[in-house]
Amino acid sequence: MRLTWRDAVTSVLAAVVVLIALAVTNDWGWPLLASARAGSFAVGFIGIAMCITAGSGRAIDRELQDPAVKVMSAFGALALVLMIAGVISVSEFVFTALVIDVLGLWLMATIRHATTSIRAGGHAEHPARA
Repeated sequence: MRLTWRDAVTSVLAAVVVLIALAVTNDWGWPLLASARAGSFAVGFIGIAMCITAGSGRAIDRELQDPAVKVMSAFGALALVLMIAGVISVSEFVFTALVIDVLGLWLMATIRHATTSIRAGGHAEHPARA
């Protein structure tokens, strides 16, 4: 499968995550991003927007058996926990972990989209299983 407009939009959102991370960790003084709490909140919601845009909610039962989908689901759950922990603790370490997690998810999903083909009937199939 080739990359689509959805992957382009999530790539732009990933760039926004990087900008937010730099703004928070380097104290750029951006309005509404003055702390790790605000950064965690912003990155968490941008991560949710990335998942929605990428179409992660459209997984079919067959895809749920894919080990890559299981790993990305675990990283998604970790992102949610890190977002909540970052908002509560105001820890820059937790914020940085959240940024790394969200960007890692984006990278894994983009690579998976680029290397997965669509068979007849709309089912995704990895080239190794074709």
